[in-house]
Amino acid sequence: QLTRDECIRIVNAIASSLSASLQAQIVDRADGTPLFVEELSRTVAESGAEETEAIPITLRDALTARLDRTGPARLAANAAAVIGRTFELKLLASVLGQGVDSLRELLEPLRNSGLVSFRFTSIGEVGEFKHALVRDAAYHSMLRADRKALHLRVADSLTSRGAKVSKAVVAQHLAEGDAADQAVEMYIAAADASVVTAAYLEARKLCHAALEELGHVSDEFDRDSAELALHEILGYTYRQVEGHAHAMTEREFSKALDIAQSITVQPEHYRRLFSIYAGLSGTYSANGDSERTEEVGLELLGLAEELGDPGRQ
Repeated sequence: QLTRDECIRIVNAIASSLSASLQAQIVDRADGTPLFVEELSRTVAESGAEETEAIPITLRDALTARLDRTGPARLAANAAAVIGRTFELKLLASVLGQGVDSLRELLEPLRNSGLVSFRFTSIGEVGEFKHALVRDAAYHSMLRADRKALHLRVADSLTSRGAKVSKAVVAQHLAEGDAADQAVEMYIAAADASVVTAAYLEARKLCHAALEELGHVSDEFDRDSAELALHEILGYTYRQVEGHAHAMTEREFSKALDIAQSITVQPEHYRRLFSIYAGLSGTYSANGDSERTEEVGLELLGLAEELGDPGRQ
């Protein structure tokens, strides 16, 4: 929180041409918030306003007004905001369907205004909004339908890059674009990938995001298979982090087994089933329940025999 004298010095440094009355109003409205003082000063100075009514009421109003004055670059800022506070120029160019050189020229007003800065990194040139609130102002000023469409375009552009792309990021964009069916599938793929790299807590987080998204899937979506996969992954993460004997390990594997027993098991479910039976066997054994350990062990053996896989036996 800045003192009034500190606020006055900032206003004078940025907008010394404003009247004393306007400067005082800016200081009063900013209420000692550093970013608000700076952005209000720039907004009013750039607008050439001479009336107190021209001062934005909120910080978001001030940032939105500054973005609006960047002309055509405003639309590019919206798309960049959908990607995130930091955005790769090559990705943004793909989303907007234009070349990087022409995009760089389009973004120049954002650079000149200080709202966005640019730098070169190991992945190429990236832009970054000056503050998270600048990104938020660009993002929330769009109509919801426009945001959804841009999220889906970002997901498509990322997916076209192949295996190196983060499945979790793609899933988030699909979810924001209201493509729930694809989002759940991608969350599951991302959770499986996290398990492979022993990122168990990340996998758990992705599973919970997918379970939440299940409330929005279409009637045609195979909800049972998705829930089976998600509870199996959750059980595995609890087993690996909290241990076989943990209550959540048994709870998640049991949920997965209940689902498996209520559906017609398909070949694509077999890997999950092996994990579920193995997980429950370990849980029951760790808790000293020899009877249920034997029962699950027989189920596991029966499944291996049914598949004719000596390695599983």
